[in-house]
Amino acid sequence: MKCTSVIPDEWSASYQFGAKSIATCNWNDAVIGSTSIMISCTPLSNWKSFLGSYIGTKGKNTVITHNSYCIAVDSGTKKTKATGICCSYRGSGMYQKYGNINANKLQCKTQWGSSQINDAVSVVECDTGYMVFGCSGIANGREALGEYYSDVYENKCRARSMHYQWTVRAVATCCRIVPDTPWTNYAFTNDDGNSGEISDVYISVYIAIGLLSGICLVMLIICLFCIRTRKLKNAIKEKIPDVENDGDDVDMDGNEDIDTNVVLEQEIEVTMTVPVEN
Repeated sequence: MKCTSVIPDEWSASYQFGAKSIATCNWNDAVIGSTSIMISCTPLSNWKSFLGSYIGTKGKNTVITHNSYCIAVDSGTKKTKATGICCSYRGSGMYQKYGNINANKLQCKTQWGSSQINDAVSVVECDTGYMVFGCSGIANGREALGEYYSDVYENKCRARSMHYQWTVRAVATCCRIVPDTPWTNYAFTNDDGNSGEISDVYISVYIAIGLLSGICLVMLIICLFCIRTRKLKNAIKEKIPDVENDGDDVDMDGNEDIDTNVVLEQEIEVTMTVPVEN
């Protein structure tokens, strides 16, 4: 996001109640581009010398554009000067590569609080999806605007009245970042600086190719896993001997196991048949 302050060279008319000082983003087009918009507006003067400040139309919720002004209103005691901040956000990363490079992704509007008097506080909260970027107040009489401030945690802007008769209203600048719609044509810039567009057909083809590549990669991983598992099973079978055979008993040396009871009976029979010499 690029931002810059804008301050007019001229002050408001001296000692003239309701005199206005105006600041516009058009003055800084060369710095941040022609799509910048005003996000903050404050008066520059002694606090007793201004009635307040606002962007756009006084007392009415306004969609802020590049041509919206920051207006500071003089109370008629001393000179006042408007001080504005203009910002432009064209995105980063994929935004800048495939987004509309000429569009400002920052959308802002003003929202006004109710009128309050006698030390009461005018409060305004930004709509859902918006955040408070700027906060100011405006009074309809001298020395009525006591203070104004924003609360980013509550997303609210507050302005306090310091007069029993003159009213004060809070005005918030509420902004949001708007992403590109994924199914529209995307502008881009080539390496040679020429601009062009990527159509919906190409985007669909790129998505299909990506999905197919992902499926093929998953199948390849599964196949490699199966081959590795089979090799491990074969290696285990080769290292462990088969304890089952065709029915013949085999000893530890690989020879057939001999029944020792049969051998003993044969030896006894041989011993009994041997003649004894006198």
